[in-house]
Amino acid sequence: MDRKSRTDLDKCGADLNHQNWNPVKMLTSGPERRAAEPHQIGDKMRFEERVPWWEEYDDPQICLFGHYGTTLSSPHVHGRAFCLDFSVGRRWMERRRGGPPFKTKLAALRLPEMSLVFDDGMIGCLAQAK
Repeated sequence: MDRKSRTDLDKCGADLNHQNWNPVKMLTSGPERRAAEPHQIGDKMRFEERVPWWEEYDDPQICLFGHYGTTLSSPHVHGRAFCLDFSVGRRWMERRRGGPPFKTKLAALRLPEMSLVFDDGMIGCLAQAK
């Protein structure tokens, strides 16, 4: 049976099928899996969650990724995989509340220093980087 025409999947399964077999979605937001518990993100109830694939990344090449919003106190760094998105997708909420200053940030990785340069000009160290 063609994966697009499967009728045996519930809505969550169909959404996961669509996410995980769509190359553009995989490149921009990564793989997803069924969540243990439903959770609210924005105005939408979600039954899926993103897979933290960077935790198993062991390639010697540097991998930069985003769209996995995190906080400055708990960055997604593992080996040479670095998330550059510090919940910047939520900036619209900060703007609505009258920001700046913003708590959410977007970063760039400065090489060879292995430091993060944030969109507000601040510089952070990646002590965890190898």
